[in-house]
Amino acid sequence: MSIHRINVENGKYTFNFDGTKTLYVFSDGAPLVTVSDMPPNAIGSIMAELDAARVVLQAARSIPAADSSPSEIIAFFDRMRDAVTKHNHLCDDRELPSDWTK
Repeated sequence: MSIHRINVENGKYTFNFDGTKTLYVFSDGAPLVTVSDMPPNAIGSIMAELDAARVVLQAARSIPAADSSPSEIIAFFDRMRDAVTKHNHLCDDRELPSDWTK
């Protein structure tokens, strides 16, 4: 059985989900809470979307300086294209950002 593990708040919290109906949450490595009867697809989807967003953000953080060479700029766009491709592989997310993000 494969466990999907994701860290949030720079590793303060870890969510482990094994695809069943139980989500395990740890705080600084210590068990914090166990939530049973979770819809497996819902939790897995949330975790995949978070990882997918991180892939794109990681690539976007490498924006080249304005005076970068053409090859550096092309390399950046290649990284962004690869990140978006990976994002689309991880999740099928066509939703606009939630209102609370505005």
